Amino acid sequence: MAPRKSKLQQDHTKVEEEVEHDAGKVKMEYFWYSLELGLPLPPNNPPTTITTNTIKGDVTCTDGKLQESLKDVIDKWHNDKGRAEKDWKKVWEEIENRINPLSKDISTYKSNMGTYCSAPKGKDSTWTEADSNACMIITAGLKHIYQIKEDENHDKGGKDGKKNNRTFKQTAACLILNELIRKMKDKTNSCTQKISIQAGINHAFSKSAEIKKETPCNGDSDCFECTQQDYSSCKMGNEQVREKLKEKFDKDKQIQKALGDIYPPSIPSSSKTGNTKTKTTKKKQKKKKKKKDPEREGEGKVKEQPSFHQPPPN
Repeated sequence: MAPRKSKLQQDHTKVEEEVEHDAGKVKMEYFWYSLELGLPLPPNNPPTTITTNTIKGDVTCTDGKLQESLKDVIDKWHNDKGRAEKDWKKVWEEIENRINPLSKDISTYKSNMGTYCSAPKGKDSTWTEADSNACMIITAGLKHIYQIKEDENHDKGGKDGKKNNRTFKQTAACLILNELIRKMKDKTNSCTQKISIQAGINHAFSKSAEIKKETPCNGDSDCFECTQQDYSSCKMGNEQVREKLKEKFDKDKQIQKALGDIYPPSIPSSSKTGNTKTKTTKKKQKKKKKKKDPEREGEGKVKEQPSFHQPPPN
């Protein structure tokens, strides 16, 4: 039988199995080697735990007030779900899930938003068809946001849980709408004929209170108000809004249609008419030339001389 290890050997064997450093576990041979040579052994301290600082991320925006309001909404949403740490994957899933309902309602409501988007009266404005289109898209988006109701089946977060959950959904939809506005601006700058839709954007948000009155938000002081903000550079959990939503926007057909509606007519109707008149005039000129051609052709030919031959007398 192999000799039993002494208590000292047993203790150090245990230490050998527990001690770790940044290169991994210390080899057992080192301890046996130390024992054989009578070298001092390390004290029986608890193993050193190496912790890695993982970046969990938070809400960061260039606008301090926007950052605080966005952070507050997300913090409350997490607290209501009883989560000590932020689940950014779930946050982004919830935000992305609001894209399709918003784009569908924009497509549905847009044609009926003309009453909010007439050219401003009494102002020397360069109001264009593009301004009207932008205004109708945005007001349709605002209507969608203000129609989001509290979920009666939401049972987390106590008495404020339903309110906080609705505010989160409305904030997510507002973030998406503002990102759509940024994309619309980019689209107008990429046109051959550069146009501005800022007048239409400003006009749409000025109608926000009127739109609210016709939705469940009417008279509700807790209802979130969507304003024009630059969310695109904000980061949530180290992912930027602009980059995170790009792929979803590119795949959403209704979003792409809304962006396409911003373009002005590529060929104005007046120029089409002008082109038609020009073509008609050219055709008439050709016809006139054809009428003169027989005479000109005759000039080059030898005309048949009249006969002076007198008939013989009877």
